[in-house]
Amino acid sequence: MTSLILCLESERLLLPNLIEEFASIKINEPLAGFLVTEVPVHHLTSLLDENWVTEDILNARAEFTYFRRAVMFPNDMEPSFLFLPTSFFNDCRTLYSLPGRQYSPNLIALRSRIRAGHVQTFGFEVWTADHYCSFFKFTIPEIEHGDSMKSFPPSDVLPILRWVLADLSGFNVGAITAGSIDRQSALAGGGSCGIASTNFIESRALGTPRWRANRSAHFRQEMIRDLVLYHLIARKKTTVYWDWVEPCTLIDNGEVASGSDVAVGYSDYNLDMPTAHATHPIYDWLQQVLGQPDISCGASPVVPSTPGNFGPSPSGNNALGPAFEFKKPSALLHLDSISLDPPLDFSLPHMTFDFTSFAAPLSSSPHVNPSRPSTPLCVNPDIIEVSTPPSSAAAPIDLCTPPSQVAIKQEVIDLISPPRPSTPPLRLATKEEVIDLSSPFRPSTKRKHGPSTKLEDATIDLTSPPRSRPKVEPETGPRRVIQSVPGSIRVGAVFDSFSDAESAIFANQEQHGHKWIRGQRKMVDGAMTKRTLRCNHYREPNPIHRIDIDPSDHRQGKSNRTSCMAHININRTGAKCHLTLVDIRHNHEPDIPPGGTAARPPTTEHLRVVSEFSDTFSRQHLKQVLKSQFPASNIEDRQISNMLNKSRREAREQVEVLGGDMRSILASLEEKGWDHSVQMDAENVVTALWWQSPEQKNPHPPLHRYSHQRQCSQSQRQAVSP
Repeated sequence: MTSLILCLESERLLLPNLIEEFASIKINEPLAGFLVTEVPVHHLTSLLDENWVTEDILNARAEFTYFRRAVMFPNDMEPSFLFLPTSFFNDCRTLYSLPGRQYSPNLIALRSRIRAGHVQTFGFEVWTADHYCSFFKFTIPEIEHGDSMKSFPPSDVLPILRWVLADLSGFNVGAITAGSIDRQSALAGGGSCGIASTNFIESRALGTPRWRANRSAHFRQEMIRDLVLYHLIARKKTTVYWDWVEPCTLIDNGEVASGSDVAVGYSDYNLDMPTAHATHPIYDWLQQVLGQPDISCGASPVVPSTPGNFGPSPSGNNALGPAFEFKKPSALLHLDSISLDPPLDFSLPHMTFDFTSFAAPLSSSPHVNPSRPSTPLCVNPDIIEVSTPPSSAAAPIDLCTPPSQVAIKQEVIDLISPPRPSTPPLRLATKEEVIDLSSPFRPSTKRKHGPSTKLEDATIDLTSPPRSRPKVEPETGPRRVIQSVPGSIRVGAVFDSFSDAESAIFANQEQHGHKWIRGQRKMVDGAMTKRTLRCNHYREPNPIHRIDIDPSDHRQGKSNRTSCMAHININRTGAKCHLTLVDIRHNHEPDIPPGGTAARPPTTEHLRVVSEFSDTFSRQHLKQVLKSQFPASNIEDRQISNMLNKSRREAREQVEVLGGDMRSILASLEEKGWDHSVQMDAENVVTALWWQSPEQKNPHPPLHRYSHQRQCSQSQRQAVSP
């Protein structure tokens, strides 16, 4: 609640006296002036930043928009626009899945409201998997879909709407078309799918500006201002909701509501309209909002994306009110990527309000009973023809002429030629600061370079010989002295091989607290001629998310990539390797603490030792073995575990390729009917295995075997006969 008050004060959304009044109310006080919800006022904090807006706040905004448009078009006999709450489609999904598919009392009342003939348009929001999208329906077969994620509409929307609007004249549902709406992302409007879907309907019903992702904060502030001001007005009312409204005309055709015990139902404000007494809080809001500070920002022109051609009727009266002025959009106006954004005003549309007509005499209408008033008789609606207006001439936009090119001054610096004795050191900046690339890292040095921080240029002495490096003893304990390969890290330094150069550079930068890795390389005829070493922060962070997941649900992972451009080029010239470019300017703090070392991948010798003892040695034993055989290496425990697990996994795979362990092999032989025998030593370890297949046991065909048996039987009988 405190953050909400701070937002009102810092952004000057309301007058100071209203902000002070709002700060004095209790945080658990219900949001006043609404039928659809009684959510506590502190739920308005979901409109701050890019928080995910709660469903109750969106429903309150829908009711607010419904009555706002109803009083903005006083010439309509009854409100011609409906803004259904989110519970509408949730109930439709539940009832559509039940056997029989009977309507609920809310759906029967909605159908009766549409059947009366005063409804021209309606909109509703759909909540699916923590993501909001919206739909806007005209009295034509198509229905417009708005999704700030540019996703396809849910597959069940079309059949459910056809079921809800069945047999209603003028509201056939033929297809769903994609409406014009900006796309949200993790960088702009990440949690504003509810704000965007609500604005998709409001911009078509009220003519207000379209939602833009890069200006999402201004649309949230406008919603905060409207709802807070409305609450402050409604909480002072001494009457209740039923004193502010009267029922709209309903035409019932004898439909019977479902008798199931399914938990459906909601309070539908779309069945009511403001009374002629002007007692609804929306009238006072329309007057007081004009005196509040303006909320303005840049936004694109309002171009309603309609599936059909609409315009004023021949009589001059717009069927959808003065705020609806449909024009056939130009193809250029659909290019959302082009910035054509004039200043945008969040104030009310330019309309003429006769507030004196709101105060009608009390005798003009009977008093409304707090209990549900009776439904008046049906009045046949007027038939209004809608025609297409002539297309207005749009200002030409030149999209072909390229922008003027900015002259870029280029300088060539020779980093390969050795420095001349008379040539002064290369100056990269005018600030008198010398960075010694050979001295160890000093923790007291102040470094405040961030990924987007402007780097201070320094003077790098690339010609002076390396200074002597004293041994630094950190406070936490003795620091391991890193012996560099002979050769200083400067342009023109010579090494015998790429590995020698890499070892020297890695050791030098490790002393300064930075870890370097291998980057790109260049191969000529199978031999490497160039190697680039880079800081391990050199890439740009590139989070990858599925496009069907709402940005508010994205995982905020961490990355050590800061687009650091520090790098060194090593080129082979003949039999030697030379450093042709040295850039060690980092845009981040050192990673390696004083006394620490950088983790390096294990070598082939490390893998050989671990593989040799992986069957009997534990990680602690292998650590001692590696430390004794490779005292200069720094292998971490996790690296030993990875090598140990890899070696054991490869051994298991080899056994599985050969048929498994000894138990598995013997079981397989027995299952196939083979004869087998094993030989074991004193420790019960199998040293030999003998097996024989069924064909080897019986080499003769069955016919010969049976003939031999028969011959043996006859000879045996002759031998025993007298």
